[in-house]
Amino acid sequence: MKKIVIVIIIFLLLQISAGLVIYFKSEIEYAKLYVPSIDNISTYNTNISFTIYGKDNVVMYRKYYKRQEKLKGSYPMMKVMPMIDIIINQRHQSIKETGIERWKKIILNNQGIDPFSLEGAAYVHYTDMLISKSDLKGPKKELVRWYTIDKLHNQYSQVGLSKLLLDSSSYAENIYGIAAASKYYFNKEIENVSMLELAFLLSCISWNNNATDAVKNYQELDRKARNILYILYKNKDISEEEYNKNMAENITFQPEIINTVEPSYVHAVLKQIENIKEINDNLGKVNVSVYTGYDDRANKIVREVLKDYYKDKDDELQAAFVLLNNKTQEVISAIGSRRYDTKVNRALTISRQMASTFKPIVFLSAFEKGIRPSDQVVDMPYEFVVKDVVYKPNNYNGFFMGKIPMRYAFVYSLNNSTIKVAEMAGLKYVRDVSISLGMNKDIQPFYAMALGAFPATPMTVAQMFSTIGNLGEYKKATLAVSYKIGDKEYSLKEPSKQVVSKEAAYQTLYIMQAVASRGTARGARLLKGTGAKTGTSNDARDAWTVAVFGDYTAVVWVGYDDLRPITIGGSGGRLAAPIIAEFQRRYFGKNATFSFHVPDNIVFKRVDARTGLLTSRKSSGTYIEAYNKKRLPKSE
Repeated sequence: MKKIVIVIIIFLLLQISAGLVIYFKSEIEYAKLYVPSIDNISTYNTNISFTIYGKDNVVMYRKYYKRQEKLKGSYPMMKVMPMIDIIINQRHQSIKETGIERWKKIILNNQGIDPFSLEGAAYVHYTDMLISKSDLKGPKKELVRWYTIDKLHNQYSQVGLSKLLLDSSSYAENIYGIAAASKYYFNKEIENVSMLELAFLLSCISWNNNATDAVKNYQELDRKARNILYILYKNKDISEEEYNKNMAENITFQPEIINTVEPSYVHAVLKQIENIKEINDNLGKVNVSVYTGYDDRANKIVREVLKDYYKDKDDELQAAFVLLNNKTQEVISAIGSRRYDTKVNRALTISRQMASTFKPIVFLSAFEKGIRPSDQVVDMPYEFVVKDVVYKPNNYNGFFMGKIPMRYAFVYSLNNSTIKVAEMAGLKYVRDVSISLGMNKDIQPFYAMALGAFPATPMTVAQMFSTIGNLGEYKKATLAVSYKIGDKEYSLKEPSKQVVSKEAAYQTLYIMQAVASRGTARGARLLKGTGAKTGTSNDARDAWTVAVFGDYTAVVWVGYDDLRPITIGGSGGRLAAPIIAEFQRRYFGKNATFSFHVPDNIVFKRVDARTGLLTSRKSSGTYIEAYNKKRLPKSE
C-alpha cells in the first residue's frame, strides 16, 4: 500500500512540475513579446502628444503629455562623459535596498554585470522605462527585464551605454531623455545648454524611477549640479576659468515654447473638434493627431500679398481671405486679421452684407429652372411691390441697358434685371437653392435678397461657390479633415450630394469667366480661365470678390469693423479682386491658366444677343453661349 501511495505522490509531483514548467514557459514566451529587438531600441520612444498637422506634415500645434527625445548622433558625448562618471559613482548613495532593487541586482549579477557600473545603470533605467510603458503585471515585468538585459549585454560601447542612460532616464513627470528635458526646462536644444545647466539636468535623474519635481527640489538640484562642476574642476576636467564662469550663473527655468502656426486657424480647428468624444476620451492616454488642409506655402503667400496690400491703406482697414480646394473639401487658407498671433478670424466669423456677390446664385437658380442664359430680360427701373411696401432699386450709376440677354445682366451686375430674373425663377426657389449650396438657413425670400442684402461670412460665401465649382456637388468644407487615435484613423469629411445640375452650374461658371475678363472684375488681372463675381454693399461698406479657378475657390472681403464706408476705390473689383489676382500669380505663376470640366450635356452655340436665337452669322452682336443641349433656343 505504501508503495502505491509513494507512486501516486511521485506521479502528482511530476504532474505539478510539468504544469509549472509549461506555465513558466508560456509566461516566458508571453514576456518575450515585449522585448524589443536590438535594432529598434535606439528608436524606441514613449511620446504621447496631441498634434495638429497641416499638409505635408507641417506641425501647426503640439501639446505633449508624455515625451521622450533621443540624443542626436552628432551630439558631442565626450563633453558629458566625465559628468556621467560622477553621477554613476554617486548613484549607490541614493538607492535604498528595497526588495525590487535587490532583485535588479540579482539579474545584473547573474549576467556578470556590476549593478553600480555604467552598464548596470543604463540597463536598469532603460528596462524601467520599458516596463512602465507596458501593461504587464507581477513576474512578467521582471521576465521582460531579464530578457531585455540579456539581449543588451555586450551590445553597447561606453558611449552607447551613456546615451542609453541619458535617453531612457526620467527627468520630470512624463519627460524622458535629456534632449527632451533640455527643452522642457530651458527651451533650448541640448547642444546649447551651459555646463551648469547640463549638470542640473543630470542631477534630475531619478534612480528610484520616481519623477523629479525640479521646482520643489530646486535648491537641492542646484547644489548637486554645482557639486558636479566642483568635482570636474578638482579632477582637472575643466579649467578654473570655466569653473568660475559656470558657478557665477543662475539656473533659470524657461519652459519650452512650441510655436503655433497660424493661431487663428488652429483655434478654429480646436473649436471644430472640441466635442468629439473619441478625442476627449483619449487625450493624454495615446497619441492623438488631427489632420487639416492647411497649406503652409499658400498661407505665407497670402500673408505676403496682404502685407503689400496694406502698405498704402490706413491701419484700421481689414481683409479676410478664404481658399478652398473644391474637390477635397479642404480649407487651405482662412486668414481674417492683420495680426498673426490672434484668435480673431474674420474669414470664419464676421458676417457682412454679400451684395452683388450673391447674384450668381440667382442666375444659377434660373438656369436650373430651364431658363437659358440668352433668354431676354428688360433692364429698366422697376417698382417691386410687397403688400404696401414699394422697393425701387437702382443700377450702378443709374445705367440701364434695356432689352438684353440674361448673360449681360450677370456680367455687368445689373440690379433691376437681376431681380426680374429672380422673379422668373421664384424668390423662394432662389432661397432654397442658396441654402442647398451652403447658405445660412435663415435667409428670407424678399426682393432685396437677389442683390445680396443679407449677411454671410467669407467662409459661407466660399462654401456656396465651391459647390458651383464642383459642378453642383455639395461637399462641406472642413478645416480638420481627419483625426487619428493611436493607429486608428477617422474621417471628418461629410458625404457629398448633388444639389443642382452639372449643366446649370457650368453655365454659371462659364459666365463668371466673362465677369473676370470683361465685367466688374476685368481690371484685377485675374489669371486666364478664372470665374469671378464682385460685390459692393451700400455706401461701399463691404467690398467682395469670389473667384473659382481650377479646383479652387477663393473669397476676399475688405472693410472696416465699425461699418464705415471704404473711401479708397470702394468697390469689390478694385479693392478685393486684386488680392486674389496677386495670390494667383505668386502661387501658380503668372502664366497659369484654368478651365472647368464641361458636362456631357453642354454644347456651345452661337447666338444673337438681340434676339436670343441661334445663328450661324459671325457678326457683331453675336457670341458663343453654353447650353444644355436638351434646352436649346430656336434658330433664326
